[in-house]
Amino acid sequence: MKKNNVAYKYLCYCIEGGIQFKCLFVNSSFEKFKTSSFYQLLYAQRTTLWKKYITRINVKINLELSHRYKIEQEAKNIGGETYYQVIDNNVAWIEQCLNLQIYPGEQIAGLMNSISQDITIKANNECEFASAMANVSLRHFNYGYDLLRNKLTKAMYAGEINPREVVEIFIFSKYRICKYRKEKPVYITTYIENTSEKNIIFNLPFEKAKTDIASANRNRYEWFIPRCDTKLNSQSLIKKYGITIMIGDWIGD
Repeated sequence: MKKNNVAYKYLCYCIEGGIQFKCLFVNSSFEKFKTSSFYQLLYAQRTTLWKKYITRINVKINLELSHRYKIEQEAKNIGGETYYQVIDNNVAWIEQCLNLQIYPGEQIAGLMNSISQDITIKANNECEFASAMANVSLRHFNYGYDLLRNKLTKAMYAGEINPREVVEIFIFSKYRICKYRKEKPVYITTYIENTSEKNIIFNLPFEKAKTDIASANRNRYEWFIPRCDTKLNSQSLIKKYGITIMIGDWIGD
């Protein structure tokens, strides 16, 4: 009973965070919970909890960002200048948000496609557990960190963007991983390769260089992300309890 009570509490937080009720039980670990009275209570409270989510986020930004993300994914299949222009437009819009002290991430915009135009529960077959829509555009741009380093750092300290996301944008910018125009944007004043940050290595995926564990952990500590062994520890807990606690597969190695 006590464990079901705790599960109920955190599942309430999930709905308030934008996760649809049907998506809460994709893991078999909750089978026993579904036979308890707390499941019935959660079911009865689902609409009220969802309204709290809708009230918390910026609905206008959610709709705008979800639309922009969809257009970008469609343009990616076309490629070339059409795709680059969509990326440019999305990055310019993100920068405008940052100029207004808003980062259009999960804290402000909520989860992708989690609401519809009439602000009701969106009926679809997809489950969203996180939001990286703005992050994706900044990575595809290849110069997201060069352009917005100070504004992203400010948003991070304000709790609007996870440090992990900032590191992702940094890595994709440092190594110019995504396909983009060969010419550098002339309006960017400082490029990573001209700063001391060019030597920072985290021993994470997509990095084209590695360093010793002590140095990688020191860099991770300074950038507020988990140590190198965190993923291995997380995987052992997943194997033991069957519950995923990592923030994606990316977080460590």
